[in-house]
Amino acid sequence: MRLAEVRNVVALLALATVLAAFVGCEAKPSTVSGKVTIDGKPVPRGGITFLPFDGDGPTAAGTIRNGEYSAEVFPGKKRVEILGYEVVGQVPAYGDPKGPMKDVTKAVVPPKYNQHSDLTAEIQVGNNDINFELDSK
Repeated sequence: MRLAEVRNVVALLALATVLAAFVGCEAKPSTVSGKVTIDGKPVPRGGITFLPFDGDGPTAAGTIRNGEYSAEVFPGKKRVEILGYEVVGQVPAYGDPKGPMKDVTKAVVPPKYNQHSDLTAEIQVGNNDINFELDSK
């Protein structure tokens, strides 16, 4: 091999190493957790969704139980939508009173926090503790 060929091979190997290192640095989701309250009380059940603020990237979601949630979310600015409800009773799932029952629920989080939400969150790399204190008015 001539010296020029050796240099080309070394340059290609160096480039391949840099590209492999770059590909290995893909962003990973961060853990986001916290509390969700409405008028100072924990949201009994529901869901929380983190949408990319610029519309580019994956959406993430978590379940709310007794006012607490946790989700795996990619870092960056997010628009947040929150749904919350409480169980107000039960009815027969298939019309048979001896059969399985299903919950009857009532929304406790107004639409201004879900379909029309202007809530935002800035997700950092690592663990994030973000609380949402909502009001029913």
